[in-house]
Amino acid sequence: MLISLYGHTRQNHAITPLQNFITALLANGFQVEIEKRFASYLRRNEAMPRQCLAVNAPSPKSSLLISIGGDGTLLRAARWLKQLPLPIAGINTGHLGYLAPWTFEDAPHLLISLADRQLQTEPRSLLRLDIKAANGETLMSQWPYALNDIAILKDNSASMISVHTRLNGTYLTDYLADGLIISTPTGSTAYNLSAGGPILQPTAPALALTPVAPHTLTMRPLVIQDDAIIEATPSTRSGRYILSLDGDTLSLPSETPLTIQRAPFTINIVRKPADDFATTLRTKLLWGTHTIKP
Repeated sequence: MLISLYGHTRQNHAITPLQNFITALLANGFQVEIEKRFASYLRRNEAMPRQCLAVNAPSPKSSLLISIGGDGTLLRAARWLKQLPLPIAGINTGHLGYLAPWTFEDAPHLLISLADRQLQTEPRSLLRLDIKAANGETLMSQWPYALNDIAILKDNSASMISVHTRLNGTYLTDYLADGLIISTPTGSTAYNLSAGGPILQPTAPALALTPVAPHTLTMRPLVIQDDAIIEATPSTRSGRYILSLDGDTLSLPSETPLTIQRAPFTINIVRKPADDFATTLRTKLLWGTHTIKP
């Protein structure tokens, strides 16, 4: 059985358990392929077994993609996976680990579940972005999807941004703010939450539109169905605005229109058997915690 590995290239504190984990995979009869940049990092740290293969893209024959790092690493792993129907399991060596709940200590349970074909997965929706220039030319031809969120933000300027927004072809509003976040349920606990947006259950068929520092007090976060088509035309005094897809940014000219909608595929995240939405809220976000420990 083939397993694909994708990891962060700045986790020297985890090199020893990481090496032990890969060694255990091989010892238990798994074949291992490793994303090329991560493989180079492991070689530099003398943690790359010779039996492992460095690859530019995951093999369609792989049974599981394991992301080793934090939540940001898992987002990049999903981009590396593209549309292959592989489940992703996140082993957390970072901080919060909201998307990556596994640790090296409980990874053996993950491998047992994989060998027994008993993985518990949860489908997560993505957003698709389309950018068209005035002449109809596509400005973004690489990975136009986001598992967490798409954020429309003002450029390096003190002036606010105005985002003319239509919902299913009907005018919604002009958001006057520092930006606008369009979030999936998965991303509702990321930038959306920091900006005061709502927490959504990860499998809910919904999206959240959350303005960043709105200049009108009545401009509040909005939850909509995830089959909606959002058309947004940002305008700024500086002449440009920033567009972010899961943290990857690009600068676009003011008045460049965007179309955002649910992607035609999902990403399957491997859950820990004891975890569910309520447990994650309590353990990761300290939901309902009344005592602050030093």
